[in-house]
Amino acid sequence: QALLSCLSALSSQRPKYLEVAAVSFQRLPSLRLRVMPSFSAEDTDNLRQGLATCRALMSAQGGSIKVLKGEDGLCHGVRLLFRSERGPHVLVIDDNERMLRLYKRYLASGRYQVSAAASAQEAKAALEKVLPDIIILDVMMREVDGWELLQQLHSEPSLRDVPIVVCSVLDEPDLAFFLGAQAYLKKPVVADDLLATLHRLLDKSSQGEQSPTGP
Repeated sequence: QALLSCLSALSSQRPKYLEVAAVSFQRLPSLRLRVMPSFSAEDTDNLRQGLATCRALMSAQGGSIKVLKGEDGLCHGVRLLFRSERGPHVLVIDDNERMLRLYKRYLASGRYQVSAAASAQEAKAALEKVLPDIIILDVMMREVDGWELLQQLHSEPSLRDVPIVVCSVLDEPDLAFFLGAQAYLKKPVVADDLLATLHRLLDKSSQGEQSPTGP
């Protein structure tokens, strides 16, 4: 039903070509619907309104829908992402073992799947196994420049759609946003702020919108 609703919304924009393909995205089943030619900004706004029913149907079954946009800002399709029974996967990168335990406790209440990395090497190994839905990063680590790691993560093509939340004792949100973070939380992090931020970013990501935001 969600697919039919999505096809109806796309067809209303009268594309010359529409392709549907079953693909794996972030190790989860998904359907990618491509259109040609790409939609303009005005048509994309109309499409978002037309996708309201599809978005509600996908959300009801734990999935999400994302409008796919190219570097030129034009819409070239839609992705329907079907979630597993477990929640979104979060990768936490922090060299403080106490903080890692704290994050795991916070995230358990939101039914998130959590992977922890105490170094850049551990983070790389974790990313080779599975792509997370979102990354939490501490930029103040002993053996690695966290700011440099943030840049590396942000510039990695496979992580283009993965929001990064910087959590730090430093008061440098502007620098974090400039280097690629989508949100900034100052330590000590409050559970409610963290969960609200993750929920907001994941919701924006599913709609094809990622912009820097505070707690």
